Amino acid sequence: MDLAIVMNNRFLTTSSEMVVDLLYREPIQVLMAANHPLTRYTQVPWTELTRYPQVVFKDGYGMQRLVQEQFQRHSLNLKPSVELNTLDGFRGMVRQGEFIALLPKSALVEVANDSSLAVRSTEEPLLSREVVLVTTQDRMEIPPIQHFRMLVQKLIADPALSTLPPVMEVS
Repeated sequence: MDLAIVMNNRFLTTSSEMVVDLLYREPIQVLMAANHPLTRYTQVPWTELTRYPQVVFKDGYGMQRLVQEQFQRHSLNLKPSVELNTLDGFRGMVRQGEFIALLPKSALVEVANDSSLAVRSTEEPLLSREVVLVTTQDRMEIPPIQHFRMLVQKLIADPALSTLPPVMEVS
């Protein structure tokens, strides 16, 4: 593999031979059914999230690790009930009523057109994920890879995302 665009994973990107470009940060938000009790909150308290069964990404996905670490940081009990790997699956499970899911904002774009679902922010500290471009030093010597990296930085890196409210750094 010449390069990858992935969620940042400190366990994979800390080697000195790795080149890691931060493309953007995005908040993690709560997906729920439109009639879910948590819709009464503008910002859902972390302790309230523990009261409901959660739909999480399958083991090995960075999002599952990120969510687990956040609950551990707050000494809270995560209730993973279902592990999935598709956004359609998350929406379908959450639509059933009690389930909730913590997902990146970019995964929730389609929800704006779905009256059966709702999205809320969490209370402070907000959780976010970083999306990075990763390659190795030796690959940086190859002109097509250099050019592709430049194109990705130009087209994907969004300076508007750096103006989001302060988020918890996860590295």
